[in-house]
Amino acid sequence: RITTQCLNTERLVTYLSKNFSKYELVLAKIYHSSLQPNSEIVRKQLNGYYNPVFAIEMKMDWMVKEVLNGFQFLSNNPNLEGGETLVETVKGNPNFISSNLNGTLMRFSVGCEDFQDIIRDVDQALLNVVKKCSLVA
Repeated sequence: RITTQCLNTERLVTYLSKNFSKYELVLAKIYHSSLQPNSEIVRKQLNGYYNPVFAIEMKMDWMVKEVLNGFQFLSNNPNLEGGETLVETVKGNPNFISSNLNGTLMRFSVGCEDFQDIIRDVDQALLNVVKKCSLVA
């Protein structure tokens, strides 16, 4: 299960990184061990796999709410783990101590679903927020 989660996360983060320009209106940054300048050293330290957890920073806090509220595939229930993709906000979450007090950070723990479905769902969620931004502008 952990191997599948790690591979799914790496594929998703790679997709988001390569397609960052699609989301540049709403997405500020992606955080994952594979994106570090010394990523191969990190991979070696992690026994050949990257962490199945990553974070994205949205440009505004209302965008986080749009992603969480608008899509059923995402769960913000911290009692679930493993099988399904879990998304948590940092702001107001007692599990995190963060300087990101404006609520723009989202933490993803990627599950064992088909990686293409996960990519499609996250892509759709982000593009929905991009569309809302375009309508406002």
